[in-house]
Amino acid sequence: MLTSKRLYIFLSVAAGIIIVASAFIFTQRSGGIAGGPTGGPGGYNPNAKADIPLVSFNPPAVPANEVGKHPNILLIIADDMGLDADPCHPAIGSEKPNMPNLVALCKQGVTFDNVWVNPVCSPTRSTMMTGQYGFRTGVTDVDKILSPDTETLADVLADASKTPVPYANAFIGKWHMSGPGNNADLNAPSALGVQYFAGFLAGGVSNYFNYAIDEQGVQKKTTEYTTTVFTNKAIEWIDSQQKKDKNRPWFMWLAYNAPHAPFHLPPKNLLSGNSLTLSGSDADIKNNPRPYYLASLEALDKEMGRLLASISPEVLANTTVIFIGDNGTPAEVIQAPYSAEKAKASVYEGGVWGVLTISGKGVTRKGVNEDALVNGTDIFATIADIAGVPSTAIGTAKDSISFKQALTSAAYDKRNFAYTEWMPAKGPKREAWAVRNKQYKLIQTTVGRSAPQTELYDLIADPYENNNLITPTLSAKLKAVVEKLSSFQASL
Repeated sequence: MLTSKRLYIFLSVAAGIIIVASAFIFTQRSGGIAGGPTGGPGGYNPNAKADIPLVSFNPPAVPANEVGKHPNILLIIADDMGLDADPCHPAIGSEKPNMPNLVALCKQGVTFDNVWVNPVCSPTRSTMMTGQYGFRTGVTDVDKILSPDTETLADVLADASKTPVPYANAFIGKWHMSGPGNNADLNAPSALGVQYFAGFLAGGVSNYFNYAIDEQGVQKKTTEYTTTVFTNKAIEWIDSQQKKDKNRPWFMWLAYNAPHAPFHLPPKNLLSGNSLTLSGSDADIKNNPRPYYLASLEALDKEMGRLLASISPEVLANTTVIFIGDNGTPAEVIQAPYSAEKAKASVYEGGVWGVLTISGKGVTRKGVNEDALVNGTDIFATIADIAGVPSTAIGTAKDSISFKQALTSAAYDKRNFAYTEWMPAKGPKREAWAVRNKQYKLIQTTVGRSAPQTELYDLIADPYENNNLITPTLSAKLKAVVEKLSSFQASL
């Protein structure tokens, strides 16, 4: 029997939409929707099309005995926010943005201290969406395509055969899972189970105040600040859900493109303190980018606060809020103790050590830090678990372990190893993977596809990877560590 997702792909092909939809190999269209007004990221393309049908979601009414049992789930993604910019990790980095709403979430929930994501955007988003490492899905670098045949978190949460109550869903903001924006169909998210999409498909915008937003297959130009537009769309959709079917739980994936470059100065009503003194000139941004990066996070936090305040107390009390960063801080704005060489786009800690805080419904631990290992892939199983989906129903998410227990108990300790990777598609960049346990981290790097370079670090004694333990006279103990970490990677 065809699922609704496969059915509409099948019908699209049957209708003669020969875009090789099952593999997302879309033809190049002139103008490119990845750009600014004339072609940079997030821009308007008058020739853009929406060939894939939108998802139809018409589930039966929520049974009376299930009402209120399944929390709404709000996943908020900050783009390029590393721990050095996280106010909930004050010991890392000396300059912090003013983010009172994020600090409040940390005080009301659990902040995770040992989270690994991927070094760049698309792979992390794909791992969260599928519960699979990038080498399984092919999404190992930016602009890679997540096949529509892949079972996603959106699919599972909406599937009445897998979840006690099918969830409504909305994905708002930066998508970046269907190839370069100029190659992707405007309804590309639909092929991956998304019921409502408003945002842009590409990896960013060239101008935070002049770009195009794709909403349900229709592209429009806008000159309003991206973070504000995405927040408005989120508020509108949640409000519409309450009016349409107030008993149905919902899942929202809200992916801000902030604080990703370009570091354009947000509107002054979203700023405070020293950020109000910034000129916003191109020259100042170029010569002194970090204050603008931090200002972008301040604006994100203020808009996140507006979103949370817009949700009625009753609905918010039944909502689990997850805040995560998709990778580390960019080299041009990263702070010590990290270095530019060990920032975003590297498998060093500055590129993969992630921000993650969870609060709200179902979170009984308050204001605590959790040091259990968490992988970006684990977001899939954890959200499914929160929604009431049995673990037996997410078999395709083979790399995902639910850490829901950590929201209520300090006894959680299910993950023994974490894994990350980056396989750049072009340029003289390094292909690399890394594996860690609670103490040691092994990195294998291939430069220009030459022989691998091996590095080993003790993350307890040397968390910022200054002392490579690999030497010609490696001790028996460390040889055993390398073997153990290598064996895990080989077993994947």
